[in-house]
Amino acid sequence: MNDCQTKEVKKGAVSPRIALLYPASFQKTPGGTELIGEFLRRTFPRIEFITPLNCTSSILYRLKVPWFGLDQVFKALAVGRFFFKRHLQEQFDAVITSGIMGLYFSFHRPRIPVINIFPASMIGVLQKTSFHGRGNRLTSRFLCLIERVVGWRKSCCITISDKEAEIIRKFYGLECAVIPNGVDLELFAPGDKLEERKLLGLPDKKMIGLFVGRPEHIKGYDIFLEVARSFPQLTFIWISPQSTETDVQNVIIRSNISHREVAQYYRAADFLIYPSRTESGMCHTILEAMASDLPLILSSDILHNFPKDADPESLGLVIDGYEKDGYLAAVGKFVAAPWRVNSRHIVQDHFSLELFSRRYKELITRLLEDNR
Repeated sequence: MNDCQTKEVKKGAVSPRIALLYPASFQKTPGGTELIGEFLRRTFPRIEFITPLNCTSSILYRLKVPWFGLDQVFKALAVGRFFFKRHLQEQFDAVITSGIMGLYFSFHRPRIPVINIFPASMIGVLQKTSFHGRGNRLTSRFLCLIERVVGWRKSCCITISDKEAEIIRKFYGLECAVIPNGVDLELFAPGDKLEERKLLGLPDKKMIGLFVGRPEHIKGYDIFLEVARSFPQLTFIWISPQSTETDVQNVIIRSNISHREVAQYYRAADFLIYPSRTESGMCHTILEAMASDLPLILSSDILHNFPKDADPESLGLVIDGYEKDGYLAAVGKFVAAPWRVNSRHIVQDHFSLELFSRRYKELITRLLEDNR
């Protein structure tokens, strides 16, 4: 890029060339963290994804050391080294990293802005839940130490909620800007429930409950299955980003489906049950359901980043804590007297994809100007 083009980028006339260092792309791993990367790709047309799959020939990538999560550490270092090779070939204007992928830049900084995103910090997870087994606890504490190092020597650290920013500031001594998650409001929107059920091959008269999440304890899948067993008269849909199975007869599993199909299930369902035991902010699942005007059943602890000018009761049923009895009672109450919600306007005002993109563009523009 010549001097004239560089000046135009810094003034915002040309989209900056950005390297995005991520554990995986959304196409490979359709999770919430990866979705942030996908939205960044839409925001900055001249962006280049760099993931561990770019580094398969690296010795660091091939090292097999499973203890304490060292595999992740070595892959992060491999990604950082690969970036510098690409940076020599074709200069970038800025680099955005996610979580541990920013580790290499704590020791070797390029002369461009480096932004690190903490979608969900390990220390935040440890504050809200426990890891079973001594090995898991040691690994999580080691990764907390690595995570703290990741925050060093960055132009800016970002997280998705005020609560998460407070935790990172308290335990790591790092200041974080807050940029909440965004939602594609064109894709996630209310629709004709019966028509969607017909297209998806679902029963048109039964009440349908929806659960979206991985088969992990932290996501509360065990609570979801207990609820499904307790209400055999209902049909439950479990959307998982990875293959899974269950012996609960009234649970239909949909794995590895497209984002567009996920939106159809939101429109087809009667309510979303979200028994996650921890969240760093308003996660994509909650926001997508809200954008679809789908009633929610979830814990009040998850709503720490709910807008102050919006009423949490407008979402559906908010319970205290994470115990299954609370969810059983809430589902029973909804089954006895179902109702509709009008929550889409909250997403439009606070969590739209347009707001997400504007916030990141403003941040990049400011950092480029400061770096000049």
